[in-house]
Amino acid sequence: MRFLSNVVASALGALLALGALLVVGLLVILALAASTNSEPSVPSEAVLTIRLEGPVPENASDDPLAEVFGGGGARYDLLDFRKGLRMAAADDRIRAVVLQTEGTGAGWAQLQEMRTALERYKASGKPLYATTGETGMAETDYLLASTADSVFVSPESIFEFNGFALQSAFFNGALQKIGVEATAVRAGEFKSAVETFTRESYSAQNERQLTEIVQTINDEFKSAVSAGRGLSVDSLEALADNGTVFSAEDAVSAGLADTLMYENEMDTLLAQRFGEDDAGNGDAEHPDPISLKTYAGTSASQAGLDTDGDAGEIAVVYGSGRIVNEEPEELGGGPNVLAPGPFREAMQDAREDDDTRAVVVRVNSPGGQVAPSEAMRHELKLTAQQMPVLVSMSNLAASGGYWLSAPADTIVADPLTLTGSIGVFAVLFNGQEMLNDRLGITFDKVLTSPYADFSNFTTEPIPDEERQLWQRYISDTYQTFLKHVAEGRGMTVAEVDSIGQGRVWTGQAAEAQELVDALGGLDTTVAMAAAYAQADFPKAEGALLRNARELRRLRQMHAQPLALWPVRPRIE
Repeated sequence: MRFLSNVVASALGALLALGALLVVGLLVILALAASTNSEPSVPSEAVLTIRLEGPVPENASDDPLAEVFGGGGARYDLLDFRKGLRMAAADDRIRAVVLQTEGTGAGWAQLQEMRTALERYKASGKPLYATTGETGMAETDYLLASTADSVFVSPESIFEFNGFALQSAFFNGALQKIGVEATAVRAGEFKSAVETFTRESYSAQNERQLTEIVQTINDEFKSAVSAGRGLSVDSLEALADNGTVFSAEDAVSAGLADTLMYENEMDTLLAQRFGEDDAGNGDAEHPDPISLKTYAGTSASQAGLDTDGDAGEIAVVYGSGRIVNEEPEELGGGPNVLAPGPFREAMQDAREDDDTRAVVVRVNSPGGQVAPSEAMRHELKLTAQQMPVLVSMSNLAASGGYWLSAPADTIVADPLTLTGSIGVFAVLFNGQEMLNDRLGITFDKVLTSPYADFSNFTTEPIPDEERQLWQRYISDTYQTFLKHVAEGRGMTVAEVDSIGQGRVWTGQAAEAQELVDALGGLDTTVAMAAAYAQADFPKAEGALLRNARELRRLRQMHAQPLALWPVRPRIE
């Protein structure tokens, strides 16, 4: 009887496994078929709909299998956004663009690039509408929505317009409760990542730099809304300070939105505005919605854009995520980590391609481990010795992200990019109280030399000698960081140290400190790279720019008496 039950169980298991394989195989076939389809069909009368929901990757994977299994679930990436709006402005088939705000997770630098793309579309004269569902609208959504000709909000929904806050968590108290002591070693008084483990609140230096960052975001936001809605900055400040706006109804009363509208009423409005021909007859074709992801899959030439020219002259290499030694696949995920291997391969491919005249490196990283940061800096420098290399900074290009960017001929950042953080740190943990006293776990050891157990998770206080060794290593690494930046930026080590110390700067402030050459997004950087590519001597303009920086410093002087930023900030 047991033999028979085992046979039946084995047969059922085999059938289930076969069924699972058939399902997976079908999904793979569907995905591959979808990837080989001709470009999507665009209705002759269409409305481009863009859902502002969730994060916006810099450059999402086009792998159809990733989409099937959820690894590439992004609705669109930043490239799609810019390309889609550029085509929509020229495409006679697109009658209007509708933004559907549902809580975008794009960073502030990305948001500004997206806003610029929307403003360029508006210059075509085509309508731009923004609408919100029942989820309401936050400031990140509104930064984009305020560019629209009309903003429609759902009745009784929440409308956030209450300023900005940045909140950080501190774990020193929790570590003490579980019996773990954290010892910080750092180079740079502003290098605040260690404070997460060693303090209960911000240090004066950290509070200062974070306050400046949040205030810059507030200023940029109010200025943009003022331009989009025709309201004074002072009146917008008063609305936020007084808590005047909290609901959709408040937003309409304050002039931040135009009218209350349910989601289904948007379809009626579009039908009324575009469902008739030029003579006013109501029998014209009703405009059909098309998503940004679908529309971005069409060709620029079909949209009516001029595609002449050699696009292959400019290579764009992406460096996104926390910097680690391991390859992305070894960590079980790709888009959130940046490793030297793929970066090195991309840079080598660019400089070995005879058609490449300039390289743009798009950096969106809070930094991470020092050694891989140095490996990628070296690779960027090798490329810069053969052709112009420009860096375009996205939301974050801090610490290790700046380390790898230092040799670039030109660095371009958005005003709200967070960059700099030129500093190094390490944290050492002592779990003696937790392991020995509370759990009763003890350790013994034999050593061949006094430092044989160096850097282990300790069960005893950190010896002064070991702390001094770590401090020497961190200080030496910081000096190396300073030298790389000084070499790349044409500064002295002392000059870099004065603006380093682990301090985080916005792109706007970094330009004033000469850590950044120009303000703008990826499009701005690519346009600058194209100018390099057209030069007879590609490196000439890079050398000229460096000399111009030095001349500016001399004029100012004349006749005068880790590398990791602590958090991925969600400022809201």
